[in-house]
Amino acid sequence: MYKHRRWDARLGLAQAPKGLRPAADAVCRRRPQHDAKPGILARHKATADLFPANFQDSPLGHIPNGWNAIPLYDTAEWVNGAAFRSEDFCSAGDGLPVIKIAELKDGIGNQTKWCQRQARPKQMIDTGDLLYSWSGSPDTSLKAFLWAGGRGLLNQHIFKVIAQTQAQKRSDHFLIPQ
Repeated sequence: MYKHRRWDARLGLAQAPKGLRPAADAVCRRRPQHDAKPGILARHKATADLFPANFQDSPLGHIPNGWNAIPLYDTAEWVNGAAFRSEDFCSAGDGLPVIKIAELKDGIGNQTKWCQRQARPKQMIDTGDLLYSWSGSPDTSLKAFLWAGGRGLLNQHIFKVIAQTQAQKRSDHFLIPQ
């Protein structure tokens, strides 16, 4: 059976207060498999270390010590789509679809314009890209989208949000209004 002192020491936590020791012992009794799996304890400690016990002031209020409050705009590269003219468009199915706000909401359809014009590589999109529409009514167009429609050309008024890691991309998607 674990004792709360041993359990607490392994996780790097303070000893449980006297009133909570019976509860700590009960939790420890339910987790004997951790002796056989030391990696689990290391993961718990690594996760706990991400969240310091002390806080500091920031423009957002109190945040954990060692953390920084930064603007969302600084977490990724935000690439605006290209502007297209009517002479840029071609027959449906030729070239790539031009992804406008309508395509973000309804997918590629009869209203979709197609283009064979070369675009900057960062203005090309593919399935899994994080996009942010920023034009039109706030009730209908200021939203984040995970694109699922394959390759396409990004139209103006939509940002492609290029994060450095998948974790940052998921975080940005969570933080951008849906």
